Amino acid sequence: MNKRFVDREIFIKEWFFELNKEEKLFYIYVLLNCDSIGVFEYNRPLIKSILGIDLNLTQFLKNINGRIIQLKERRLFVPKFVEFQYGKFNNTRQFQGIYKKLYELGETFHEAKDLINGLYKDIAVPIITIKEKKKKLDTGDLNKPKQVFKKPTIKEISDYGKERNNEVDAKKFFNFYESKGWMVGKNKMKDWQAAIRTWEQNKKDNEKFEVKEQRTSEHLINFNDEAEKLL
Repeated sequence: MNKRFVDREIFIKEWFFELNKEEKLFYIYVLLNCDSIGVFEYNRPLIKSILGIDLNLTQFLKNINGRIIQLKERRLFVPKFVEFQYGKFNNTRQFQGIYKKLYELGETFHEAKDLINGLYKDIAVPIITIKEKKKKLDTGDLNKPKQVFKKPTIKEISDYGKERNNEVDAKKFFNFYESKGWMVGKNKMKDWQAAIRTWEQNKKDNEKFEVKEQRTSEHLINFNDEAEKLL
């Protein structure tokens, strides 16, 4: 972001007026140089070189009373930066990147999580883009817990085959996918029962093809026999 909004009345506010000259300079510097969600990486030697000040960070944070908080790994965070810079949030694509970054910040730095969730309640839940959310709502998967694949036993495969009255060989099915690490193409199998139904359908298709080939052969034989009679 090349441009930042700054409150023009900041210089007459009592809390800012009570800061010393170094603290005022550093506060403005943070606002102008933090990232898009208000995170600033504090580097004391660099600040001393650029601004020509030797800031007492602990005292500074105490004096500004939560307007900037300290995270781990030398990072500072301006909690209300996003609200001031971007205005009121709404569920549009424009804010998806900001929502995502704020959510990830709260997950990375737990000392900021409650503060972020308090200021921006809409991101207290995992970020889902509008398109993904609509898709999950349409399919009823929005609140469905993620299923973890569990490979079946030979007995489970056999029982399911009996239930469907098919002739899929349970041992053959198990050994086939066991040798492939229960992969379907390049993806991990999600539903072994669906795989059995596919085998079942393939078997039916093959049987239909064999019957069709047999009928074709019989037709050719009959045709040749009839042709020989005419000769």
